[in-house]
Amino acid sequence: MPNIPVTRPAGKALGESLKKERYVFINALRGIAALLVVVFHMQIHTFYTEDTIPQGSFTWWFVYGFFDLGKYAVGVFFMVSGFLIPATLRGSSASLRKFAIHRFFRLYPAYWFSIAFFFLIYKISGEPTSVAPSVLVANLTMLQKFVGRPDIIGVFWTLQIELIFYLLCAALFAVKKLDNQWGILLTLTPLGLLAAAARYVTHKPIPVAILIALMLMFLGDTLRTHFDGKTPNDQVVKSLALVLISIIPICYLGYREEFTRYLVTYFAAVGTFYVSFLGASKFDANEFFCRIWNFLGDISYGVYLTGAVLQVAVTNLFYRQYGMPAVSMALLLSLVIGLSYLVYRFVEQPFIRLGRTLSTPKPPAPPAQA
Repeated sequence: MPNIPVTRPAGKALGESLKKERYVFINALRGIAALLVVVFHMQIHTFYTEDTIPQGSFTWWFVYGFFDLGKYAVGVFFMVSGFLIPATLRGSSASLRKFAIHRFFRLYPAYWFSIAFFFLIYKISGEPTSVAPSVLVANLTMLQKFVGRPDIIGVFWTLQIELIFYLLCAALFAVKKLDNQWGILLTLTPLGLLAAAARYVTHKPIPVAILIALMLMFLGDTLRTHFDGKTPNDQVVKSLALVLISIIPICYLGYREEFTRYLVTYFAAVGTFYVSFLGASKFDANEFFCRIWNFLGDISYGVYLTGAVLQVAVTNLFYRQYGMPAVSMALLLSLVIGLSYLVYRFVEQPFIRLGRTLSTPKPPAPPAQA
């Protein structure tokens, strides 16, 4: 296996504002993946339903039939999280306190905004909604599925997997095992197989997807440590082989009736991330595209949170009156990008700065002068 190229800071050629952006390909992946989630939900909830997609149509082949565009985008997201999150626990100043504060202020303020925005949009668009107080309270904690309550917004399910990943990273950091990615994957793989087998035998909805997600995340972490020169090529090859080979029986046992769709989708997600990883240096080779990728990466969380809500508004206030799927999609994407920029600028950035301030130790006070 050839050495994998490493993208270093862009340097003066891309301007001072871009020098801080080291992982432009990551911004590109998460930005595009977030937009694909919006496209996916518009296709299967507005233009069609899951049961009315014509077999053999474009939507059946590439959105929800032979291939699942939503799960593909989420799979890419999981690998992005794996590439980014554990690394924050490896610096010389890393601590569980700092990690918890950063993650809280990164996730929750924008998440709470999306819940408030959900109620506002449903009111404006005339869409009936009734959320029990217990469901609302549970959703505000982001722990709703752990206490048996439904998600207010469908995409919230992935955030709970993110929380599991964060807790697992924190626990591994505490016992000094976070750098043992190979051992982690060797543990997750049989657990995934056992969960899938149990689902196959019992016909109960055992959450196999959580273990697949964790496998993808720690595969992303393996690629990150290789990117940073800490993991040899042979371990990357072994990790890729382990995950890809294991996914085959896991998808067969866990999702037998949809085996092909799940397998193709997860393979495509891993392949997309890995090819982008190999070509990382090409993402910041052009200043114009570099700025686009960084912008999309910045707003990706807002896109993910608000896309499904704005879809309701566009569906009720435009599509049901005028049709025109292409125009409706363009309108939705434009609104999502615009709103997500505002969320990033006025919600995410201030709270991220606050988290950094709260997690930075105050310098000792100067000694009092006699």
